[in-house]
Amino acid sequence: ICQIHLKDGPNLLGQGKISMPRVAEVIAEIGYTGWAVLETSSPRKNLEIDMSHNLGYVRGLFSRA
Repeated sequence: ICQIHLKDGPNLLGQGKISMPRVAEVIAEIGYTGWAVLETSSPRKNLEIDMSHNLGYVRGLFSRA
């Protein structure tokens, strides 16, 4: 695996149908330490705010994994 894309449809990460905590758990279990690409939407139509949310969410998620 050279990179992983994180996305959850048209939702902010952590607010859709995908169990992002489980995704982070599995990524940690396999020992992956490469790139994670945030392939996310901007449901609020404000890229700065939505990207800030998604990046903060992912950083928190992987700091616990």
